[in-house]
Amino acid sequence: PTSVVAGVAISPAVVATIQDAGSNVVTSSGAPIAIAIGTNPGGGTLSGPVSVNATNGVATFPALSINKAGTGYTLVASSAGLTSATRSTLTVSAAAASSVAFTQQPNGGVRNTAWSVQPKVTVQDAFGNTVTSSTASVTLTITSDTGTSGATLTCTGNPQAAVAGVATFAGCRINLAGTAYRVTASVGGLTSATSSTFNIT
Repeated sequence: PTSVVAGVAISPAVVATIQDAGSNVVTSSGAPIAIAIGTNPGGGTLSGPVSVNATNGVATFPALSINKAGTGYTLVASSAGLTSATRSTLTVSAAAASSVAFTQQPNGGVRNTAWSVQPKVTVQDAFGNTVTSSTASVTLTITSDTGTSGATLTCTGNPQAAVAGVATFAGCRINLAGTAYRVTASVGGLTSATSSTFNIT
């Protein structure tokens, strides 16, 4: 295939063959063949049985998967003493959304004043890939038992719809001074995220 999903077995399975100089399959060979990532645009890890003994010169790898999204992955098949082979490029896309994460932390500031660094929240799959197809609405709230009791959080838009998987907030502020505030980002059905602490003066 030219496109697969992160963490999902590559299908149809990768198949490598032992060949002679004329590209004929050497059916008498039971040599071990190893598969590895060549070009690695997403910093992914290849999982599954990555070394298989050929049967009648053919080795099938039924459960290979790559965990990080990226465009232009290559796989390299090698066997000791033989010329290696590189398959055409492969695009790995994010799996289904499972959680949200702060990819830009709020920095707090003066009460009733918009923070100079506003939060960004990213919708991610189980492998930490951004789910670029997501337009989910992300809601920010003050995390329970942080900061000053009774404080309220306001933003220009809250909830904020994600664009290409990223919700960028603006105008967020808290009305009461306090220390060790945190905010929680949530989307229905996904694991929520809590920011690092910040102070309001």
